[in-house]
Amino acid sequence: MSSIVGFPRLMIEVIKNDKCTLCGTCEAICPNRVVKINEKPALKGACLLCDVCYAFCPIVDDAAEEAKYKLLNPIFKNESIGGYMNIYSARSKLKKVLNVAQDGGIVTSFLISLIENKVIDGALITTVDEEWRPKPTIATSKEEVLNGSGTSYAVSSNLKVLHEAVVERRLKKLAVVGTPCQINAMRKLQLFPSVSGLGSEIYLTIGLFCTESFDYDILRQYLERNDVDIRNVKKFDITRGKFLVNGKDGENLMDVPIKEMKSLARGSCHYCKDYTAEYADISVGSVGSPDGRSTVIIRSKRGSRAFKRLNKERNIECIPMEKVKPGIDLIIKLSHRKKESARL
Repeated sequence: MSSIVGFPRLMIEVIKNDKCTLCGTCEAICPNRVVKINEKPALKGACLLCDVCYAFCPIVDDAAEEAKYKLLNPIFKNESIGGYMNIYSARSKLKKVLNVAQDGGIVTSFLISLIENKVIDGALITTVDEEWRPKPTIATSKEEVLNGSGTSYAVSSNLKVLHEAVVERRLKKLAVVGTPCQINAMRKLQLFPSVSGLGSEIYLTIGLFCTESFDYDILRQYLERNDVDIRNVKKFDITRGKFLVNGKDGENLMDVPIKEMKSLARGSCHYCKDYTAEYADISVGSVGSPDGRSTVIIRSKRGSRAFKRLNKERNIECIPMEKVKPGIDLIIKLSHRKKESARL
């Protein structure tokens, strides 16, 4: 074990090596409340040298992989996409959702169902302002969930508001929507709830397929270099190997191969091996499904119950994944590619 502990250890081994995912866990979990995230985590007071921020960092190697899988207890396990129970291609039937959501609107539909049926008290999501600047948000109503629909592809430190949700607002059952690194951090919190004081309130995790994410300023500068005003953007999308930007007037503002965006990806993304959020209760992405639909990987019994409730409400339409194209083979291919290309 390193002789350096606490936030200094996190700074030396993770932050200075450009491995920080900006997930927000260190800010939420700090017992002295002195870790704050702006462009990167920093100390705003005296560190207790407790080493908690380092221990729960998702980029830090740990020996808890099997324990995290036991929290899911999946039926099947695939080397590339992880454990699962069922895989579907699905689409929301709710017009309000489809008008604002990404792809099939399944994540939004899940959260609305869970909140309206009082299964959860709130959800940790990302919202954006008129310039697509991401903001971690605690949504407790249908309207707040709808306000967080869509994808910006700029990193958002969603987990830093976990302390506010649990300790300050005393919410007892939370859903967390996040990228694979954020879901990994959530599982660590659930494995050791007495240490974190936060993990026991996490009811459901919804993971998003993720190749890489971008810092907001870098993404905005890239758009400006290509004569795209971010204030005119209606939707970002990554599909069929392309990064697409659609304007508010319906115009296609940008259409470039995603490989051209690789150099803009955050440093931590180059170390990540997880494409489909393997530790989530439910994983959702567009890859594998036809346009306008979402691929939904059900990984746990709790995720299965949430999906069955949503299906019973008849607010979604779903098809077994083996009945659609390009199907599961493409997801496995991209997942394998990400594992193979990740830095050691």
